[in-house]
Amino acid sequence: MKPISLLLALLVFLSFVSRVSAAQISEIEHLRELFRAGDSETAYAMALQMLDRFEGDQEFDFLFGASAVDTGHNSLGVFALERAHAVQPDNDLIKLELARGLFKLGINGRAYQLFEEVLANNPPPAVRQRVEGYMQVIQRMTASPKYSVKGFADLGGGFDSNVNSGPDNQPNLVNLSAAAMETEDLFTQQRVGGELSYRYEPGHVISADIEVTARQYQDVSSQSYSQAAIGFTHDWILKDGGYTLGINMETYDLDGRAYRRLFGVYGQWNKVLDESARLRSTLSWYQLRYEDLGYRDADQLVIDSTYFRSVSGDLTPIWYAGIFAGHTLPKRVSSLSLADVKRDFVGVNVGVRLNIADRIWLTPGLTYQDQQFAGESWLYGTKRRDRFYGPNLKADWRINSLVTLSLNASALRNKSNIDLYNYDRKQLMLSARLSF
Repeated sequence: MKPISLLLALLVFLSFVSRVSAAQISEIEHLRELFRAGDSETAYAMALQMLDRFEGDQEFDFLFGASAVDTGHNSLGVFALERAHAVQPDNDLIKLELARGLFKLGINGRAYQLFEEVLANNPPPAVRQRVEGYMQVIQRMTASPKYSVKGFADLGGGFDSNVNSGPDNQPNLVNLSAAAMETEDLFTQQRVGGELSYRYEPGHVISADIEVTARQYQDVSSQSYSQAAIGFTHDWILKDGGYTLGINMETYDLDGRAYRRLFGVYGQWNKVLDESARLRSTLSWYQLRYEDLGYRDADQLVIDSTYFRSVSGDLTPIWYAGIFAGHTLPKRVSSLSLADVKRDFVGVNVGVRLNIADRIWLTPGLTYQDQQFAGESWLYGTKRRDRFYGPNLKADWRINSLVTLSLNASALRNKSNIDLYNYDRKQLMLSARLSF
């Protein structure tokens, strides 16, 4: 062959090789872009077509394995990620994806070990949050000892602009009374509680918990109250969520006298939708019995569902949005109970939890509830309708594993078509919690 022909043939060959190489690089780049964009389904389908040509390439193995785990093809994903991990055993991103796949396959021991290795290298807050979530599930499913005991004690104080509106977490519990209407006061509050859990087999846990709260108002002592609650639950813990059945019993005393008793049963469903999203739904039934106000005795049915989504980036926010609805049916039907007890209600809760600094969390939220009563008020000649709404804010500073300082603030308003039930309530409380 003439030299000129040989040179041309070589140039054509090199051009062909370079085009093939460029095409291969372009495929990997496209696969990488799909994965980074969160389109794991398309990335997995594309990687399957590339498998014969790219298997063994470190980046391809990682992208193929991670997208396979994302789409539920866990065995294939772990197999590919094991190859990538063998080449780069210190790569935390590969460790994290491999641990996820092992966790989904139920190989919890090795998954937990890899998660620990990732945490040891001080990952970004968003990654740490994900890893700790997986580790908590593994601990709950496999932890030893089988028995777990924990408790807490709170001590706090603050300001309440309307002590007549009931306790801090149940604003419609106590009737309005002329003695305390729209009265502001300072208060102190104590809360103690404990929980005993027993895991009788992996993923099956029974628990009992008790909590006692007492609030003392400085000047309006007639509105001082105490609550005592005890609950029993059974949890079925799954890798992608779980179920809970529970029983609640509660007593509420006002000014040292029995005011109300509660008995409730509920079922809860938790579902992990993906790496950053979770759904929690609950169906509850309550029996309410009042010592001196028999017309208020009632049964209440409530259904609620809350969606949680964590987002990577600054402050590692966890957004939540919930909706709830319910019906209250009086035990004894009368004109008074129809006007003041029987009602339908619906509402929403929205907010976000922000990690604003190391061990400091801020949770602003907003609550809205609309309730419509069934009977006409004999005094006002109309059916009562209330709209309860307002912002709330919670700030927590975890000083160490034992002590947490908290600030709670709210500015709530009940707007009613009956003037008697219009009220505003602002609360501010600073508290310290000891966990043990």
